[in-house]
Amino acid sequence: MEIQTLRNLISKLNLPESILELYDGNYKNGDLQNDFKDPYSILSLTEEQQDFYLVNRYLPILAYTFEKILAYDTETKKYVKYSIEYFREENLKPISWDCLFVDIVVQWWELEYPDDKIIGYGKELGIKNIEFILKLINEGIKEEDIIDRIMSDL
Repeated sequence: MEIQTLRNLISKLNLPESILELYDGNYKNGDLQNDFKDPYSILSLTEEQQDFYLVNRYLPILAYTFEKILAYDTETKKYVKYSIEYFREENLKPISWDCLFVDIVVQWWELEYPDDKIIGYGKELGIKNIEFILKLINEGIKEEDIIDRIMSDL
């Protein structure tokens, strides 16, 4: 899997320009640049090693803190997230782009980032429902329930 293939996919999926900027390491927001990178941890593997992660089906788009991979599922046309250390295909749950970030938004909220900062990050990452997600988090709704609510609205 080559990075140019993934860059083309990002464009085809109409993901925000910021995702490509994160790939290039020239993203203007240093905070996001620290957490989100190109999926080098997968791309640097041999083809045989990449086969373990089924990269031809689950195209890696971003790495979050080097351990989690945000990927596009070519069969369901949705997204999945997995840990590099604990990859198991049967544990992958196809979800929307917004839902990929629910646990990350929860982390930001737990770190007591101001709501306006979280909303700004969300908009930069193309999370269309960021304000709704944050509202539900503030109401004490669990991550799984937030994901279910967003997915049911699709």
